[in-house]
Amino acid sequence: MTQITSAVDLCNLSLGHLKIAPITSLSGSSTEEKICNLYYDITRQAVLESNNWAFAMKRVALAEDSGTPAFGWEYQSSTMPADFLKLVGLYDECGEIYINTNNQYYEFENGRILTNISSPYYVKYIADITDVAKFDRLFTMNFSYALSTTMSEALKVSSTLLQVITDKWQSLWKVDASAVNGQQVGIIE
Repeated sequence: MTQITSAVDLCNLSLGHLKIAPITSLSGSSTEEKICNLYYDITRQAVLESNNWAFAMKRVALAEDSGTPAFGWEYQSSTMPADFLKLVGLYDECGEIYINTNNQYYEFENGRILTNISSPYYVKYIADITDVAKFDRLFTMNFSYALSTTMSEALKVSSTLLQVITDKWQSLWKVDASAVNGQQVGIIE
């Protein structure tokens, strides 16, 4: 099996689903290269945000920001790290999650946690992982199918082929990724 080690490899996997010839670069002048370049990053980020992928999970302790929310909460955290994509949860110092039922413990706004709990703020989040070598196989397959379906209209793929690809993605890969990643990280959803 071919190793997926670059963005071009991943685009070629996606193009293969669409029965389109491989590309050699994301900076080339062909229609396929331009379309892959256009959709690659936004689709990668969307698929990362779609699930609590174990390989993309990070933890950080945030300090309290010197400002205070205008109303409703006593404290706010400093801003999230630069690689932040999605908040998974806020935890106490023992690692117990604060369940955010009806915004009882916190709200997340404008890259900050608003809360009545004083700092430090122990946070789990999904990071914007760009290194293809760090992607797990389930993410890679989900990303490749998501990229295929996202690029299909621009690449003028037939609706019949698009339906086959979508059905395969839904039945083989999308369900498995949610189940397995939930088990790997013990997320309560």
